[in-house]
Amino acid sequence: MRIDVPHGNTISPLSRDCEDRATGSREIAAAGEPVRSPLAGLSMVIDVVTRSCNLNCSYCHERASAAPVALDLSARLSAAEWLLSETRRRKLQWVLHGGEPLLVDRALLTALTDGVRSAADASGVELRFGLQTNATLIDDAWARWLAERNLRVGVSLDGPPESNDFYRARGTAVERALARLSDAGVHFGILCVLTRRNVSRVAELVAYFRSLKAASLRFNPCWPVGRADAEMAPLPEDLVRAKSQLLSMVIDSGNLAFDPELVHLVRRFVAARAGVKNHPGICSTRPCGAGRSVIALTPEGAVHSCGRALALPRGLGFLAARDERPEPNLWLSRLRSFQRPQRPTGECPSCKALSICNGGCASFLWQAPVARRASCRYWRGLASVFDERLAELEALSSRLARKPSHNCGILGTIPPKPGLAPVQCSSETPAAGSSRKGGPDYDVS
Repeated sequence: MRIDVPHGNTISPLSRDCEDRATGSREIAAAGEPVRSPLAGLSMVIDVVTRSCNLNCSYCHERASAAPVALDLSARLSAAEWLLSETRRRKLQWVLHGGEPLLVDRALLTALTDGVRSAADASGVELRFGLQTNATLIDDAWARWLAERNLRVGVSLDGPPESNDFYRARGTAVERALARLSDAGVHFGILCVLTRRNVSRVAELVAYFRSLKAASLRFNPCWPVGRADAEMAPLPEDLVRAKSQLLSMVIDSGNLAFDPELVHLVRRFVAARAGVKNHPGICSTRPCGAGRSVIALTPEGAVHSCGRALALPRGLGFLAARDERPEPNLWLSRLRSFQRPQRPTGECPSCKALSICNGGCASFLWQAPVARRASCRYWRGLASVFDERLAELEALSSRLARKPSHNCGILGTIPPKPGLAPVQCSSETPAAGSSRKGGPDYDVS
């Protein structure tokens, strides 16, 4: 089943209702006390530099197209100065996203990264640039540019060409591009979407990605949102089995790079069982960090609550137009409307999976409410696996609390189980997340 959602500047009755509710919050702001900036905790900016893409992936939720949309550099730099003045964090990730960001002229991207870096230096913020790409356009010149500018690179790839090309395309070109990145000293992470076709091949996928010298891996489920339909999405039970396999790899090898997001879930689950608050990651709080810890910028300069919200009608996930600086209560009111689907209902408050699902992704729930039942089956199944392996997970969390002796992948290695040696990085492969070039430690899919 395909769910089509209007996008762009279309105003649906639902989104108009959200806008009306947000406008009414101006009266609250006038009568209430000053509110702390919602962006005080901002730690990530998803910078959608173009909506254009040279691929047409079957499951894309970005709704990317071949239609060019020009990046407004002056508006972007103005937004950067504003955001950097609002955050109280001393470190910020700025992720170039799309569409396909490498379709943008290299000189324009150079001016953008230079301008944002200058604004960060003026604000005393340590900036870390990243880029999410399909890698099909990476030639020697792009590889040198990425190396020279020290960008962290995330590459979308769903397996060997025969697997990748079923829903994506040009897997062989991606393999050549990754070799170029490796030769240029750019170390990268791979983002793999688990579909019904590859979900049963996790062990093969891990071996293949490691052969490509990926510094880290991330496995995201395909849900029926955007262009994807229910036939592409893996069955929840198969997805749980795949994640259980990955969990065994992490526990047995001591290598967190197999699926760091899964490690985040483990830490949250164990902490919740112990009655301890633990919310690592932007998507891990309830409500999520959208519009507070992370925001997304469109090519025209508008602000949305997160990268996944760009496909929603303007009244949902939309926070500010170009050059608009909404007062805090208006901003928070818009966020409450956006995050409404995450509010626990029915059996949710007593569900043991709530500590890891946090009510689900608001963006995806607005786009495909029919996916809630399938996602619930997945989260409950994963929570059951965690319950059965609780002793192992507690030991894993305990080892996570120690300072790793060797860093490998985006979260590093941990002391392995007795009798097992940790998976070591070669001396030629710097750890992602180190001061040298490494794979991304953010979700930019």
